[in-house]
Amino acid sequence: MKLEYKYVSVKDIQRVLFLAEIESRENLLERIKSFSQDIANRLNSKILFEKEYEFPSVQEKIKNYTYVAILSSSHIVISTYISSKEKYIDVDITWCSRINLSREEFVNIFKKYFGKIKNEKFILIDGEFNIRQ
Repeated sequence: MKLEYKYVSVKDIQRVLFLAEIESRENLLERIKSFSQDIANRLNSKILFEKEYEFPSVQEKIKNYTYVAILSSSHIVISTYISSKEKYIDVDITWCSRINLSREEFVNIFKKYFGKIKNEKFILIDGEFNIRQ
């Protein structure tokens, strides 16, 4: 792993938690990776290491994923919860910088890769534990 991790103040820590119901599960892992790269770029960060884990759904032939990316500014973890009727994606992004990522900007980037969102919940926590939804 490259030693490019950035050291910043704890006050600069920000975290996004996002849960959404998406319409399509086609090429899901590729879309997750592209989305993560776009987010890393937006946060002026680099993906230093990434790994995906595959696990079965309740239904045969349906795959779920957990994707982990270590960034030069912290991490991204994305998990899918797919069944024959529901397609949920859970996103956890934490970064340490003064770069802000608004709800609107995040949702626009998310839609670029995952299309229409049926239901969603967005939470942003900053380094002083302020919570915005």
